[in-house]
Formats: sequence, structure tokens, C-alpha cells
Amino acid sequence: MKHFFSTEWKLAGLAAFLAAGGACATWAGPAAAGPVEDALAYCRSAGDNNMINAVPPDMLEQAAKKLGVTLPEHEPVRAVWRCMDGKIMVCIAGGRRFCGRADTQVVPSPEARQYCHENPSAVDVPSWATGRDTIFAWRCEGPEPIVSGAVRSVDKRGFVKEYWQVYDPQAAQPDAQKPPAPDPAPKP
Repeated sequence: MKHFFSTEWKLAGLAAFLAAGGACATWAGPAAAGPVEDALAYCRSAGDNNMINAVPPDMLEQAAKKLGVTLPEHEPVRAVWRCMDGKIMVCIAGGRRFCGRADTQVVPSPEARQYCHENPSAVDVPSWATGRDTIFAWRCEGPEPIVSGAVRSVDKRGFVKEYWQVYDPQAAQPDAQKPPAPDPAPKP
């Protein structure tokens, strides 16, 4: 299988671009727009898009709070966003959290098979052996890995629901910057 970023794919894309006349349209947001505004506008127009993008720094803190994740002080953070239902969805990878598409196949990995061969009575196969993208818990029944059950759910786009949250840029603004609530209508 060819990898999306392989040289063959890049050359194929360049050939298609040149065959189409070599012209392309680019979208430029408002001059004052920043990464969050651009992402929000993009998601509103795209609706759903599974392309994963790096989270800009101004989204990171709120995304971490929403997901209940403590950001490390001196380590890089792997945080990404994508579009679903016209909204920005965010995920912060780490530990068991995997931000790619979920593995919903009930097929053990070679590493899980090896782990069970070496640990035939294990009640839990570790994620390094099963793959962090699986939605299942695995156990060993003799030398065979067996599914114990689903431990995560999948959204309509194929990602683990529990790892992705809607990013609301309005919630990120301090109260002073939020637009004032409308005055209630006077009572007759």
C-alpha cells in the first residue's frame, strides 16, 4: 500500500496538478483572522473532514481543560483538530489516547499474539501489544488473544468518541471579551 506522503503519491499529485493546467484556487481568510477563526470558518463550510491538523497554541489550553488533561510544562504536546458537523473537534494524544481513526476489527495484532504466547493466562493484554487505536480490551486464553469487550465507542467519522471533544472558541474568551447578553424584552 502506498503511503499518502510517499514520493510516488507526491509525483502523482504533481502530475495531476500539471495535467489540470497547473492552476489552483486558494482561500484566504480575513486579514485579522487567526488560526482559531480560520479553523472555525473552515469547519463551518466543510461540515465533516477527517484531515487531522496540529492544534494552534491559542486552542491548546482550553482543549486540555475540556479533555481533563494536564499539559506537561517542558514537553511537546501532540494535540490535533478536525471537523465534524461543522464544529472543531480536538484530541490530545498520549498514554492510551490515540487521535487517529479507531481500529474496530476483532483481529489480534502480531504483538498481542506474541504477548499471549509468552503470558498465556494474562487477564489484560497491554496497549503496546494490542495497539492504542483498538476499541477493545483483550485477554489471553492460553496462547490466543481474545476480546474481552468494547471499552471505547466510535463516532460517525470513525474516531474514538471519548478522545475527541468539541472546541468552542466562545468558551475560551474571558467574560470581558464575550458579547454582552441581550437585554430582556420589557414586560408590557
